[in-house]
Amino acid sequence: MLGAILALGLVNTFVAYLIFYSLVSALGAARTSMVTYVIPVVGLVLGAIFLAEQLDVRLLIGAAMILGSIGIVNLNVASLFKQPVRAVRPAR
Repeated sequence: MLGAILALGLVNTFVAYLIFYSLVSALGAARTSMVTYVIPVVGLVLGAIFLAEQLDVRLLIGAAMILGSIGIVNLNVASLFKQPVRAVRPAR
């Protein structure tokens, strides 16, 4: 029992924080914090798979809204409207 507590409390938490802080340095704090919004969706999927919980249309719509909003926030709108730069050949 103590080994399980140490494994879950120390090892998994340690690894999770290492991944989290590396994401903060790579993506920034605002974009990394959006990971916390995915937790209800993961709980919904795991509950349906392992506990045979009923999925309702409202739950699926909510999960789609969460994932869609994360996608919209992380969308780089400036790159969508940017014109490609053409290579200019030097004059001879």
